[in-house]
Amino acid sequence: MATTTAASLPTDVATPTAPDFFHCNPLYGTGIKTDDCIIASATLPQGEDMIPFTIGSDDGIGFPMHRSHGTCYIVVELAGPVLPGIMRTIPNAIRALASTVISQCVLIRYNIGGFVTYGLEALVDHVVDRGTLETHDPDSDFPTSTAFLTLTVHSGPPNRLPSPGDTDPSVPFKIASELYKHAQEAEPGSDLKKFFQIDSGIWTLAGTLLTPGSTITWWKGLSLSWTSDEMAYECDASLGSPSDVDCSNIEWNQLGPTSLSPPSEVVSVGPGVVQFLHSNSCYLAISATISIVLSWPQIRDAVAVLMSMCIKNPGLSSAQGGRAYYSTSAKVGRRRKRQTQVNGLNALPHGVNITIFQQLEPWTNPANELKSCTWDAASSREPLSKCATS
Repeated sequence: MATTTAASLPTDVATPTAPDFFHCNPLYGTGIKTDDCIIASATLPQGEDMIPFTIGSDDGIGFPMHRSHGTCYIVVELAGPVLPGIMRTIPNAIRALASTVISQCVLIRYNIGGFVTYGLEALVDHVVDRGTLETHDPDSDFPTSTAFLTLTVHSGPPNRLPSPGDTDPSVPFKIASELYKHAQEAEPGSDLKKFFQIDSGIWTLAGTLLTPGSTITWWKGLSLSWTSDEMAYECDASLGSPSDVDCSNIEWNQLGPTSLSPPSEVVSVGPGVVQFLHSNSCYLAISATISIVLSWPQIRDAVAVLMSMCIKNPGLSSAQGGRAYYSTSAKVGRRRKRQTQVNGLNALPHGVNITIFQQLEPWTNPANELKSCTWDAASSREPLSKCATS
């Protein structure tokens, strides 16, 4: 059998121009044969002239457009919350998209599926431009001009998955990374830099809510990530820079009944009673101004949001500690509110605080931790740097 190479593909394979990108994932199928995809892609429209494609057409030449052969299914479709009635594009550009996914995912990455975006720049520009507006909200309406094409290669059946441009977490993660770049370029300490950092975290959090093939879209994720409720999430560099790996160990392995001795399905905290969880550089404190009993799901929900905003946020140059708490100022207008905090999932009741910070002193036991300089600084909103030892 002849060996199939990239030279066999219908057009020259090019890397997408940023911010467009390709993404390969076995969730889009395995065992896809390159030869089948080449045959399927050969049936795509061709030509160098820009022509209109009808959206929602089932005539085989509008979008979504389906092609298949053997193990390979190709679908070209438009993504976004509001779609135009017609999209004008060049047929050979669609063939080039097919070449990219077939080469990068099927040929190079051992016969798995994936997708590529085309025209994502309009969405990125819209999101970036909104950062300068007084009325900016990250989940406000998107015009039809922000819709973009995706070409997906998968293993079938034809309607196996919703549009990856709508539901794959890599899309909001890509938008977050673009906002991060703008945050780096903005003037240090400026409102614009803060806005880009916050919005990057919101898009990152939206991505964590998505699963390829799910019914949750990235714009729904944005709405869930920016809810005008009474929870506040703050990232604070003065809380240090705990390791993502260490904090993830707490998030995935310690937030449950087995973390306490004896095991319990609930956590009791209050004045002078703080529950500490730790993993090397990362410390998590659960405290409250009143005596209260919390369930682990409440704690896990708040920690998941805080981790996305402060530890895993590509909009921050490095991980930062952070706080999650009930905020009585949640009704304040968003323009003012966005300068200091991000509101999200309504997990914690009044009086409860969750703090993630970098411990600068050796761990001994919970009683000593309560009296440590680091926790004293973190709980009183003072810089942890005062506790650093030479």
